[in-house]
Amino acid sequence: TVLPSFLASLFPGIKHHYTLRAIIEGIGRLVIFIAYLVLISRMKDIQRVFQYTWEHYSEPVTLDEIASMLHLQKNYFCRLFRETTGMTYLEYLNDYRMGKLYHDLILTDSPIRTLLEKHGFTNYPLFRRLFAERFHKTPSEIRRQTKQIENKNENILPSFR
Repeated sequence: TVLPSFLASLFPGIKHHYTLRAIIEGIGRLVIFIAYLVLISRMKDIQRVFQYTWEHYSEPVTLDEIASMLHLQKNYFCRLFRETTGMTYLEYLNDYRMGKLYHDLILTDSPIRTLLEKHGFTNYPLFRRLFAERFHKTPSEIRRQTKQIENKNENILPSFR
């Protein structure tokens, strides 16, 4: 009974007389409804991609793998992701990896190469270029700067021992 009442709401003028205007208005509402369903479906697909990325970002992830997860062709997936998020999937993946690596960089003393491997970066020159573009410093400079700030804060704060 949902579908007939829904269709009746799309075509209210058709109950009494078949007017072209009522049909066009109904088709317009139907198109909007279908566009809404497509948008919801697209957002669910993108959410699945995000979830998969969060769980597997430290592993090698390919566009073919992500596209097949959604049963899409690679080129269509790339276009869909860019239209929806404003960035390519590889930009998103590298950005996510970079954020995770940055977190560990400032909170641990692990060697940078270890952090690269832990967070899925296999190409060191590419990593350095991406890191410099995002943070305008090298990883070593960020780590040094963070240590200096920590040391200043230790000297400023009173001791409560």
